[in-house]
Amino acid sequence: MSDNKQPATNLDDAELERRIRSERKFSLAEAIGRNAGGDLMKGASPVSCKRQAELQLADYLQRHLVDAERALKLVLLRRVGDSAILLRMGYADPLQALRQVIDHLLA
Repeated sequence: MSDNKQPATNLDDAELERRIRSERKFSLAEAIGRNAGGDLMKGASPVSCKRQAELQLADYLQRHLVDAERALKLVLLRRVGDSAILLRMGYADPLQALRQVIDHLLA
């Protein structure tokens, strides 16, 4: 089987894009999307630093904490997430924040 279709040229793509844009209403979001859309997330993670720290803590506790009901894990995650320690550390070392929260609870 062979396709007799010719690949679309850049001119065809440009013409199609021009026609699509001519029928759309202009908005601020449209302008921002056109200008920065390609590089908006370049090199950045779509997952926030706080969420990455929470996931790292959850993974660590899952692997190292024996807690049949998982209640202690949930309480520790909530305590560390709600504490200012993690925020103050810039979410860089969530395990150190966990250590400080546990030290505070045991003191």
